Amino acid sequence: MNDTNERWFSAFAIVILSIGLVIFLLGSVNQAEAVRDAENANDTELQLFVMVDSEAAIVNDQITELDFAPLLIEHAVYLPLRNMVETMGGQVLYSKSELALMWQGERKVLSDQPANLRQVGGTTYIGARFLSEQMGLGIYFDATKVLVMHHAPQSPSAANPPSSAKLQSLRQQLMPYAPYTVWQKDKLLNGYSNLKAAKQFAVTMENVHIEQEGTVIWDNKPPYLVKQSGRLINRFSTFAEAVRYAEGYASTEVVYKQQSLWAREKQPKPIRMKVEKQFQLPMLARGCEVTSLSMLLSYHGIKADKMKLAKEVKKVPMFEKGSDGKIYRGNPYEGFVGNIYTFREHGLGVYHGPIAELAERYAPGRVVDLTGARFDDLLHVLAAGMPVWVIHNTHYDWLPSSYWTTWKTKAGDIRITYKEHSVVVTGFDERYVYIADPLNRRQKVEIKRFEAGWNQMGKQAVTILPSSA
Repeated sequence: MNDTNERWFSAFAIVILSIGLVIFLLGSVNQAEAVRDAENANDTELQLFVMVDSEAAIVNDQITELDFAPLLIEHAVYLPLRNMVETMGGQVLYSKSELALMWQGERKVLSDQPANLRQVGGTTYIGARFLSEQMGLGIYFDATKVLVMHHAPQSPSAANPPSSAKLQSLRQQLMPYAPYTVWQKDKLLNGYSNLKAAKQFAVTMENVHIEQEGTVIWDNKPPYLVKQSGRLINRFSTFAEAVRYAEGYASTEVVYKQQSLWAREKQPKPIRMKVEKQFQLPMLARGCEVTSLSMLLSYHGIKADKMKLAKEVKKVPMFEKGSDGKIYRGNPYEGFVGNIYTFREHGLGVYHGPIAELAERYAPGRVVDLTGARFDDLLHVLAAGMPVWVIHNTHYDWLPSSYWTTWKTKAGDIRITYKEHSVVVTGFDERYVYIADPLNRRQKVEIKRFEAGWNQMGKQAVTILPSSA
């Protein structure tokens, strides 16, 4: 090698060594910075607040929205793993063999304790207490569903409970982020991740409603509105109560879900509606109630086979033993009593409550229980174009006392008759009520006779609102 080449080679080597030294020094600086960052992280106080069912977290006084809400599972709080760890500045590490998290420079394997992990709708949840132990955080869970996770440099395992006022403030901040919120007038009461839980809470109180993203989707306010010249003046739980109140004022009407059912100044005009007839025999010896319901649903364009309804209607046994050891009769207010298919076994029938409940499955939000109203009030409903399912008797008239007996049920004594029957009222005129009869015995009955028998059977009636209501 000549002198020129040797000089070039020496210079090249010096350059390579210099570059290597620079890279080494930069790496050392970066490593030192990483260590310093970790040390700083260890020295940084962290406060995190979440609430069960709320899709938000408060980290050091800053609200952060979560993709998934913390849940209460078997009385323990579970947190969406990736959401929570990343919200606190950590990292979740997934691989084929294990699940781990990186927190303040330490790697913690989570998958070796699968009992603390849950899959909910494709999302990995982790037990809150287990996560706090892995991250060295103090934890506190309040009865108001607020969870506190806390890291303080001087006492990393301690989570001092916030004051009651602080907890209430946190709840008010976090509740609006729940998918379903329960309100009483303008006051926010609670938040939930699913509608079922929200309803279970809401039904325990009066005048509350549930919102989803600001829209009211359910309420338990009395549904029958009394309006005077279009202005709401009162509301009631039953049609009968609303009519009794409305009668005391001029220019009033009773409205249910925007459908006018009764108007004080409006005289019901005779009407006859075409309801396709169905007959209960021979398949349903005691199936008049479900056959009549099938006719009512069919009028509104809802297919519901009488045999399917017979299978679905709630049932109670003809005889049942009470906790006191005594034998009681079944209660038709609670379900169909006995055998619906044959007279070879004991049975009776079913009243308005279970029928309205069954109808609600087929016409949700459109079923109106008119039970307790006067017969004249039903004429308003009929005149508005709505046939009415009723409980009556096979004489289509008032029954003498010889047809009645008293049953002892678990709920108390009730008067029943084996002549109990059900038909659909399809119209009326000045003299007659027109019916669709599952036994095909009558097409019309004198109004006064029909009213007397209907009153005697407990004024039971159910209708369905038009689909446009």
